[in-house]
Amino acid sequence: MRVLVTGAHGFVGRYLIEEIINMGWGVVTPHVDVSDNFEFWLDPRVTKDIDAVVHLAALLMIDGHQPKDYFMTNALGTFNALEFARKNNIRKFIYAMTHSDTNKSYTVYIREESSQEFGTNSFEKNAIPFIASKIAAANMVDAYTRQGVLHGVNLRLANIRGFGSKDTKFNSPFHQFIAKAKKAKDIEVWGNPPKTVRDMIYVKDVVSAIIKAIQAPGAEGWYNIGSGKGLSILQEIEDIVSVFSPVGKSSKIIMCTDKEEVRKKSCIFLIGKAKKELGWEPAYSYREGLIDMRKYMERGN
Repeated sequence: MRVLVTGAHGFVGRYLIEEIINMGWGVVTPHVDVSDNFEFWLDPRVTKDIDAVVHLAALLMIDGHQPKDYFMTNALGTFNALEFARKNNIRKFIYAMTHSDTNKSYTVYIREESSQEFGTNSFEKNAIPFIASKIAAANMVDAYTRQGVLHGVNLRLANIRGFGSKDTKFNSPFHQFIAKAKKAKDIEVWGNPPKTVRDMIYVKDVVSAIIKAIQAPGAEGWYNIGSGKGLSILQEIEDIVSVFSPVGKSSKIIMCTDKEEVRKKSCIFLIGKAKKELGWEPAYSYREGLIDMRKYMERGN
């Protein structure tokens, strides 16, 4: 098996490359601008006999790029990757899709066929152009699949946890909680009690889903990749405190029932299709993922 991976130096990409190498597969990682034409990217001798393309390269919402840049990289870049696969007769194409396309869904439980209901409270960080660019990309993967050009797989990924995620740079609440737990500082929980739940997946489970999608010969279409469960912010913090607090001294969880819960919408991804057609299911619980993440943090890699 020989796999070409775009975005190989990103969060998920680094874990994927490590796993591909551990499996003894061949891997090609192009150092290119995906918005440029794939025809000029690589030496044909390097791209020969590639079995699958895993397209992870994208501009992220968290960085707040300009709308045009999102469409050039995320939408046009995916078209170029698809054309590269078509012209080189590569039959398997895996695309990493955001979960943001259902962030305003009317239901808690998200299926693959759930309608794409999305929005934002403001145009901060150009969130809507980001989501729209990812949807455009996924629709192109669907179009190439319907035409029989290739077997396209859109993996809708839940909130990903793991060492090396880019939100570390922006000091997200998740990383703030870890930092406080490591110093045994008090952590506030807002809500009376917090009721909103979210689906979260460990990065290595995302990687295993990609591997399964490559291996499943008839796999195509949309697959939800999540835990299939929902965690409240209190449950998250309890696990974070359990895993990251110093031995013999733990953070105190302060219930702030007078403050309104920040999260407003629950979201759980139904993963039955991935279990049935890909033979995949998550191996890590939320706490187990944190334990593995801590090992990476301690090694500093």
